[in-house]
Amino acid sequence: MKKFNSVEKAAYLNNRTYSNWFNRFYSIALSRFEWINLPDTIDERYLELSLFWRGASLFFIDDVMGYLALPLMSNSPLNVYGIPTLRMAYSYGYTSDTMTPENSVIIYNNYTRTPDSEQIKMYSLRLYEIERSIDTNVKAQKTPILIECEDKSRFSLLNLYEQYDGNIPIIFSKKGGITGTINSIKTDAPFVADKLQILKHQYFQEAMNFLGVEANTSEKTERQVTDEITTNMGSTEASRQSALNARKQACEQINKLFGLNIDCRFRSNLKLSQLMENDGEMESEENGEI
Repeated sequence: MKKFNSVEKAAYLNNRTYSNWFNRFYSIALSRFEWINLPDTIDERYLELSLFWRGASLFFIDDVMGYLALPLMSNSPLNVYGIPTLRMAYSYGYTSDTMTPENSVIIYNNYTRTPDSEQIKMYSLRLYEIERSIDTNVKAQKTPILIECEDKSRFSLLNLYEQYDGNIPIIFSKKGGITGTINSIKTDAPFVADKLQILKHQYFQEAMNFLGVEANTSEKTERQVTDEITTNMGSTEASRQSALNARKQACEQINKLFGLNIDCRFRSNLKLSQLMENDGEMESEENGEI
């Protein structure tokens, strides 16, 4: 197994940290919605994947495979509502015939008709920066020094640091292995990891709100009141409805055009009204009303 040097290790952790955040949000985005009564020939995951990356999917009937929902490809004139009048679908080794509103329906990802992928990339990058900054700041508490040495001793000192960085309890050095003058300068890096952790939670909540998923990561230790819950959940509900209503609108058009009974719903049993009702009951108990 190859042993990474400090630069390679940092690059590896950078890539893995970004990938971890992106895949985390990606997985949530693909599993948010449940499609009801979809034809067996349509893959729900691939439908959501198309909406995530492309912002639109085309629902139609293929003469051989039956009902399909594949990524939309269109560069045609738009009607008065900005919807392409000519459209095609494509996938791995597949391109459909040119279709129209008379034999196909466009499913949009949200009311802005944009994909989620770019926003998720942005949030993943910000969270990656914060998390790696936390790692660096924590490590700076362990090694808050800058070492000045002669070039001939640099390699020996690097080997010693690798042992120190690996938390080896006893470090041995060859006698006479390090020569010349060695100076150390304390950098006295301030500890800010706790503040960065709060910032990370805030960005995480913002990303989840964008996806329409409840994620109250408030750092307040006391119980939040109804107004605070309502404020925190309002943006979540708005983002959720933008995506959900776009899908439901497509369901209505599909059902009307093809005589189906398709529906879409958000995979969550948590309702804002329930939160407010429960909070009100707790306030009443505290005031001695129950």
